Amino acid sequence: MILIVDDEIQLAGLIAQSLRRKGVETITASGGHEAFQLIQKHQIKLVISDVRMADGSGTYLLEEINKNLLKIPVIFVTGFCDVPEEELLELGAKAVLSKPINNKILFNIIEQELKTSK
Repeated sequence: MILIVDDEIQLAGLIAQSLRRKGVETITASGGHEAFQLIQKHQIKLVISDVRMADGSGTYLLEEINKNLLKIPVIFVTGFCDVPEEELLELGAKAVLSKPINNKILFNIIEQELKTSK
Protein backbone atom coordinates (compact mmCIF):
# COMPACT_ATOMS: atom_id res chain seq x y z
CA MET A 1 0.00 0.00 0.00
CA ILE A 2 1.25 3.49 -0.88
CA LEU A 3 0.46 6.42 1.40
CA ILE A 4 -0.09 9.79 -0.27
CA VAL A 5 0.17 12.79 2.03
CA ASP A 6 -0.88 16.26 0.91
CA ASP A 7 -3.03 18.98 2.41
CA GLU A 8 -4.28 19.64 -1.13
CA ILE A 9 -6.86 16.84 -0.92
CA GLN A 10 -7.67 16.99 -4.63
CA LEU A 11 -4.02 16.49 -5.60
CA ALA A 12 -3.64 13.55 -3.21
CA GLY A 13 -6.80 12.07 -4.72
CA LEU A 14 -5.50 12.48 -8.28
CA ILE A 15 -2.22 10.75 -7.44
CA ALA A 16 -4.11 7.96 -5.66
CA GLN A 17 -6.45 7.54 -8.62
CA SER A 18 -3.52 7.32 -11.08
CA LEU A 19 -1.86 4.66 -8.94
CA ARG A 20 -5.06 2.68 -8.48
CA ARG A 21 -5.45 2.56 -12.27
CA LYS A 22 -2.10 0.76 -12.29
CA GLY A 23 -3.36 -1.71 -9.69
CA VAL A 24 -1.65 -0.12 -6.69
CA GLU A 25 -3.50 0.03 -3.37
CA THR A 26 -3.40 3.54 -1.87
CA ILE A 27 -4.43 5.48 1.19
CA THR A 28 -4.33 9.26 1.73
CA ALA A 29 -3.66 11.64 4.59
CA SER A 30 -3.81 15.43 4.81
CA GLY A 31 -0.77 15.97 7.05
CA GLY A 32 2.27 14.40 8.65
CA HIS A 33 0.62 13.62 11.98
CA GLU A 34 -2.30 11.78 10.39
CA ALA A 35 0.09 10.02 8.03
CA PHE A 36 2.25 8.68 10.84
CA GLN A 37 -0.84 7.31 12.59
CA LEU A 38 -1.77 5.50 9.36
CA ILE A 39 1.76 4.10 9.08
CA GLN A 40 1.33 2.58 12.53
CA LYS A 41 -1.96 0.92 11.49
CA HIS A 42 -1.25 -0.22 7.93
CA GLN A 43 1.55 -1.94 6.03
CA ILE A 44 2.84 1.01 4.05
CA LYS A 45 5.46 0.20 1.43
CA LEU A 46 6.12 3.75 0.21
CA VAL A 47 5.13 7.34 1.05
CA ILE A 48 4.55 10.18 -1.41
CA SER A 49 4.38 13.41 0.59
CA ASP A 50 4.20 17.16 0.20
CA VAL A 51 6.86 18.97 2.23
CA ARG A 52 4.85 21.87 3.64
CA MET A 53 1.51 21.10 5.30
CA ALA A 54 -0.43 22.64 8.16
CA ASP A 55 -0.81 19.45 10.22
CA GLY A 56 2.71 18.08 10.37
CA SER A 57 5.22 18.66 7.61
CA GLY A 58 6.70 16.08 5.32
CA THR A 59 10.04 16.50 7.08
CA TYR A 60 8.33 15.73 10.41
CA LEU A 61 6.94 12.55 8.85
CA LEU A 62 10.31 11.50 7.44
CA GLU A 63 11.99 12.16 10.81
CA GLU A 64 9.37 9.99 12.58
CA ILE A 65 9.86 7.21 10.04
CA ASN A 66 13.64 7.37 10.58
CA LYS A 67 13.39 7.69 14.37
CA ASN A 68 11.23 4.56 14.51
CA LEU A 69 13.64 2.68 12.22
CA LEU A 70 10.96 2.06 9.62
CA LYS A 71 12.29 1.19 6.20
CA ILE A 72 9.69 3.07 4.20
CA PRO A 73 10.93 5.06 1.20
CA VAL A 74 9.67 8.64 1.02
CA ILE A 75 9.25 10.63 -2.18
CA PHE A 76 8.59 14.34 -1.74
CA VAL A 77 6.43 16.35 -4.13
CA THR A 78 6.34 20.08 -3.62
CA GLY A 79 5.18 23.31 -5.23
CA PHE A 80 7.27 25.50 -2.97
CA CYS A 81 9.75 24.37 -0.42
CA ASP A 82 11.86 26.39 1.97
CA VAL A 83 13.99 23.29 2.63
CA PRO A 84 16.67 22.75 -0.04
CA GLU A 85 16.39 19.54 -2.06
CA GLU A 86 19.86 18.46 -0.92
CA GLU A 87 18.77 18.70 2.71
CA LEU A 88 15.67 16.59 2.05
CA LEU A 89 17.83 13.95 0.37
CA GLU A 90 20.29 14.03 3.30
CA LEU A 91 17.34 13.44 5.66
CA GLY A 92 16.61 10.27 3.70
CA ALA A 93 14.13 11.22 0.98
CA LYS A 94 14.50 9.02 -2.09
CA ALA A 95 13.49 11.78 -4.51
CA VAL A 96 12.12 15.32 -4.61
CA LEU A 97 9.73 16.21 -7.45
CA SER A 98 8.21 19.57 -8.31
CA LYS A 99 4.50 20.14 -8.78
CA PRO A 100 2.87 19.73 -11.22
CA ILE A 101 3.99 16.12 -11.07
CA ASN A 102 5.13 14.25 -14.13
CA ASN A 103 3.35 10.91 -13.60
CA LYS A 104 5.79 8.98 -15.78
CA ILE A 105 8.75 10.12 -13.66
CA LEU A 106 6.82 9.47 -10.44
CA PHE A 107 5.82 5.96 -11.53
CA ASN A 108 9.42 5.15 -12.54
CA ILE A 109 10.72 6.24 -9.13
CA ILE A 110 7.98 4.28 -7.33
CA GLU A 111 8.75 1.14 -9.33
CA GLN A 112 12.47 1.45 -8.62
CA GLU A 113 11.97 2.07 -4.88
CA LEU A 114 9.56 -0.83 -4.47
CA LYS A 115 12.05 -3.15 -6.19
CA THR A 116 14.97 -2.08 -4.01
CA SER A 117 13.01 -2.04 -0.74
CA LYS A 118 12.03 -5.74 -0.95
